[in-house]
Amino acid sequence: MAKIIGIDVGGSHISAGLFDKNRLVEQKSVPFGKINTKKQFFRELFLLIDALYDKKVKKIGIGFPAPVANGRVMEVQNIPSLNKTNIKSAVQRKYKAKCKVENDANCFVIAEQKLGAAKGKKNVVGITLGTGLGCGIMINGKLYSGSTGAAGEISKIPVDGHKLEEFVNMRFVRRISGKDPLELAEMAGKRSKTAKNAWQRYGKNLGICLAFVIDSFDPEIIVLGGKISKAFPYFRKELMPQIRKHCFRNTANKVKIVKAKYDNSPIIGAALL
Repeated sequence: MAKIIGIDVGGSHISAGLFDKNRLVEQKSVPFGKINTKKQFFRELFLLIDALYDKKVKKIGIGFPAPVANGRVMEVQNIPSLNKTNIKSAVQRKYKAKCKVENDANCFVIAEQKLGAAKGKKNVVGITLGTGLGCGIMINGKLYSGSTGAAGEISKIPVDGHKLEEFVNMRFVRRISGKDPLELAEMAGKRSKTAKNAWQRYGKNLGICLAFVIDSFDPEIIVLGGKISKAFPYFRKELMPQIRKHCFRNTANKVKIVKAKYDNSPIIGAALL
């Protein structure tokens, strides 16, 4: 059986997993912060693939944090030089393997709907909370990408002169607490009042964000992933009051908000492409 490599291009790291007989057998990651040019990006991407690649690898799936159209990444925010680059073609030229490229949040929701916390559900939204804010949408069991591949790009929605993601991303957590989300979660676990208050503030913001998503797509379930989702127990109580306040009562009562089953869902979803 052919092997598959699944790759997640995140905000701070590029991570990849090698799947053999539908089982993850090896995983690697490289920092992403120092990559500024197209040449640097492909050097790091190819080094990562090389570390996992052999002749039995016949497919490579890549999740990328930008709208994707036919393997081409569009309007890339963190590496503008990659804008309109056809990553699919570049990978297929170098390796004897088919390549598919999709938005990273779409890969996340694919994994969670097929195998994870939303398995068996037809109308699903996956929200990734990390360096940015990602949103993947499944309607009637099928991925919805929109007419240009940009469906779910809610991060840039304007709120009080700011972008929506600025109220729920890692920078927001650091701004209100001075701590990394994982450190703040650890503090909350030790009953720190400062951490508790910070997570309550965060949860209120996220609840308002999710209310927008619920009113727009009326999902059965919303799955939360990304680094910040590890702190889910500390902000979950703040979500539903905001959702009930801003959404139709019947909709708010039926929707479920859960944490992702897998920490590496984007890699799994990329392989499932």
